[in-house]
Amino acid sequence: MKRVYSKHITQIEEPFKSIVNEEYQRAKRVLSPLMKGMNRSFIDIRWHEKLRTTGGHCNKYNKVIRLNAKYRDSKELKWNKEMFRMTIRHEIVHLIEYNHGVKFKALLKEIGGHRFVGRPIYTGTGNKNK
Repeated sequence: MKRVYSKHITQIEEPFKSIVNEEYQRAKRVLSPLMKGMNRSFIDIRWHEKLRTTGGHCNKYNKVIRLNAKYRDSKELKWNKEMFRMTIRHEIVHLIEYNHGVKFKALLKEIGGHRFVGRPIYTGTGNKNK
């Protein structure tokens, strides 16, 4: 029997679906024209049961974003809805820029995402873990 490790987020309850849609619309405004031609309906966003420490993973070329199911299941503070929102921002930036280089960091700062789960919004200052 094949094990299923991810479930499409459109089958997931609120408020996560609404957060994804809100953040996607926000990114289209903030990062325009870089997101031109990226229709939300073409991006597959899923929960992923096997992610352990990262908040998500984006495959830029297949337009698939996998999000850690701990956002849905965990009661730990670092897996709250606000951190989920910032993870969505991070993964949306990966749709534009795959690696964590200078361009990625500039876009992440512009959109107000975080670089690591449980960390504050990335401001481009301080140590590399912010």
